[in-house]
Amino acid sequence: MTRTAHLFLIILILAVALLPVSAMAEAGTTELRIVRYASDNRTVLDETTVDYLWMKANLPVYGDGRTHYFHEGPVLEEYWENAHPGEEYDPWDPAEDVQGSVLQKGDLGAVMGTGVTDLCALIGGAEEGDRIAVTCRDGWRKTFPYEYIYRPDPRQGPLVICWFNGDEAPGEKQGVGYPDTTYLSGMRMAFFADTSSNPWGWHIFGNNDMRECWDEEYWNYGAQYPSAVGVSGKWVSEIGIFTDRLPPVPVAEFETNVTSGRLPLAVAFNDTSTANPRTWTWNFGDGSSSAEKNPVHVYTTAGDYTVTLTVSNVAGTASVIRAGAVTVENAVVPTADFAANATSGEAPLAVAFTDASDGKPAEWEWDFGDGEGATGPAPVHVYSSPGTYTVALTATNHKGSDTITKTGAITVDVPVPAPPIASFSTDVRAGDAPFEAAFTDTSQKFPTTWAWDFGDGASSEEPNPVHIYSSPGVYTVALTVTNDLGSDMVTRPQFIAATENGKAILFRGTVPLGEGTFSVKAPSGQAYTPNKRTPMGALDAVAEMRGFTYVIGDKKYSESRLLFLDGVGEYLLEKSTGKTWVCFHNGELLDDYGRPSTDAFNRRPVADGDTVLFWYGDYFIYSTGKMEPRGGGVCLDNTLAIVEMTIASEPAAGGATAAQAGAASTSAPAPESPPGVWLPILAIGLFLVLRRV
Repeated sequence: MTRTAHLFLIILILAVALLPVSAMAEAGTTELRIVRYASDNRTVLDETTVDYLWMKANLPVYGDGRTHYFHEGPVLEEYWENAHPGEEYDPWDPAEDVQGSVLQKGDLGAVMGTGVTDLCALIGGAEEGDRIAVTCRDGWRKTFPYEYIYRPDPRQGPLVICWFNGDEAPGEKQGVGYPDTTYLSGMRMAFFADTSSNPWGWHIFGNNDMRECWDEEYWNYGAQYPSAVGVSGKWVSEIGIFTDRLPPVPVAEFETNVTSGRLPLAVAFNDTSTANPRTWTWNFGDGSSSAEKNPVHVYTTAGDYTVTLTVSNVAGTASVIRAGAVTVENAVVPTADFAANATSGEAPLAVAFTDASDGKPAEWEWDFGDGEGATGPAPVHVYSSPGTYTVALTATNHKGSDTITKTGAITVDVPVPAPPIASFSTDVRAGDAPFEAAFTDTSQKFPTTWAWDFGDGASSEEPNPVHIYSSPGVYTVALTVTNDLGSDMVTRPQFIAATENGKAILFRGTVPLGEGTFSVKAPSGQAYTPNKRTPMGALDAVAEMRGFTYVIGDKKYSESRLLFLDGVGEYLLEKSTGKTWVCFHNGELLDDYGRPSTDAFNRRPVADGDTVLFWYGDYFIYSTGKMEPRGGGVCLDNTLAIVEMTIASEPAAGGATAAQAGAASTSAPAPESPPGVWLPILAIGLFLVLRRV
């Protein structure tokens, strides 16, 4: 190799190396789920998942990476006029000679891929009468009858899932290569039509082919125009075989949160039946019933109750009868008792009292011994003056009442002069914005001045202020107290949740993301370095901005490179109750085990202007070793906490910072051209100059 060629090659390598990650568009799908469904369209009878590398190595390959395949796009009037000047317009283009409608969007590239029939064969193939559906990760789906896939007209050709493109199309850009590198539209479905119906001998599945080969209900339109290119879905993620086979007959089963207790007893029933029942009939044994999947029933009469659950799906009905499932005991007069978190300390002394009575009291009356009292099962009382105090609690239900008196329960000492020790409490920590929170200073050592920071930009110098949180958000509250001997500060991170329709908004705003990677460690002790420009990178940036922590799960990383979000702050994954976090990117739900691993929140690329949402809620029921969707599944009604982000570029040093919830965002300056963009041009220019030397 000559010195000139060496230099040219070096510069090109530098150009590629300096191409920023953000310059690369979103990758395609790399894994494909093939699944057979029962007649209820829900029950999975068989399934497997393969990636494109396995498909390439183990199944017949369609295409050669050089021959282009086409789906005809809309025949616009201007395209028709160019091909047929003065002729009556026909949007179906019967001669398939309107080249503009083919080349503008219809050139799918020099693709290679795997036939859908070969993929279906991995789970036993489809049968006459089945429907085959192709689903893409953006939610697009197209369903075809058996004969279109297994006995295709040559003008349509076999349906192929394409995982390689060897030549860029002149119209819509597909990307060249494989779907996890630069084939940005892959995996993409395409009909490998023959060359019989157009004047150029191209492999075109034309609009007229679609009309001749398919029944009208399957024709595709783009606005008012027939468009065969509209059935070439990008980012294919699933091949579904929908059958008329009945699902298995369900096996009825249930569980309860409690099995015994005193009147009145509320019992939560949880259906754990198999085979996706569609109806539920509960008989609680006391004359009451329910048709809900997971009802809550209150027993008001003592006794042993037999509970029956009957479930059904399209295949049949099954019942389970559980004798003595619930034992309800008669109510009794309460036996009063209580506990306290502290029994002595310097004034002022805050004591948290907790009811410990037997017999299920419904009312509580407290006498703290200093002339003050309270109601409720768990009051907090502040003793301001030194002394020894007798505390009494009267517990009451409909059977009667009982009083316990504890003499000398609390001893409050004379404080020793010292700098204050900051502490505080509040009457409420959460509520729909706007809501009012009353703060109480519980600091020790008699502070004389107070400085409150409510976390939303507001402050106060009162000892016991009342503050209104106007905007949804989760707020950190800080109190600094001072006396003649010094000062002290206490900070309560994420202390107040001003909710929106009952949902905690942990963050809502713009997040600046730079390039490169960051480090995060899982509870397993393993460290990972995801890209900053991913949903996980956005969450990490917000966590740093707002001072909260998050937890990742890595149980699937070794097999699929998937990381999952298991907790943000106090909102943690709870399998037993079905509480979990899910992630959306531009409105698309990512947290789905059936998705390709490139959709994981630690791998999917995000760009400026994208929206990333994390929701936490009661979405599932964990039973029989797996998660089943709760009523409504992943929806806003079941959501408890939200992190909502809009992605932006990281500002230059001294530039604008991110806008958080309630703050205005600032436009970032346009980025300079990265070196990787102009280095190839420099290489070519240098090569030409050196050739002349």
